[in-house]
Amino acid sequence: MLFLRINTFGLLTLLVVEHQCVLEMVMERFELDVVNASYFKELKFTVRKYSRTSKRYLNAYAIIVKPLGKNMMVTATFEEYLHNEYKPTFIHLDFKWCDLLESSYMRLKERYGIPCPTIPMEYNVPNMTIYTELFPETFPIRQGRIRIRAYEASPPIAIASGYLYATFTKKLKH
Repeated sequence: MLFLRINTFGLLTLLVVEHQCVLEMVMERFELDVVNASYFKELKFTVRKYSRTSKRYLNAYAIIVKPLGKNMMVTATFEEYLHNEYKPTFIHLDFKWCDLLESSYMRLKERYGIPCPTIPMEYNVPNMTIYTELFPETFPIRQGRIRIRAYEASPPIAIASGYLYATFTKKLKH
């Protein structure tokens, strides 16, 4: 940010104030479309806000029947809400399951200790956040949804699919 100020002595003073903005993703809700019963006995995602001033968190609950390993892929496609419809954008993220657990976007292995391959059992993962520090501060979407699909790469089998609705805002970094 650039400010010009003329002081009482008639001198022109140039003040340069540097601030960093960071992208903040405000999650609204999660809708599941498809859940493969041969992989999950139960799968549930909820978005929760614990107080008026707190941010929203994504909570996950799953009972896994088959192990989830290196051959499972997770795809995230961003869709922008324009003119009362969701239109796909150029932002597309592909992860292998084990890479997603260790990625800097989610940090699931670091925070919750979820192993890879993920063994069949009951998992409760509360207060998940998506770390948006790696996204650029000039993000092209204001409001939209993220289509998340999980599938096996070979042979291609759909495991789960859903939408995470969110808004994206700039926030000053403290």
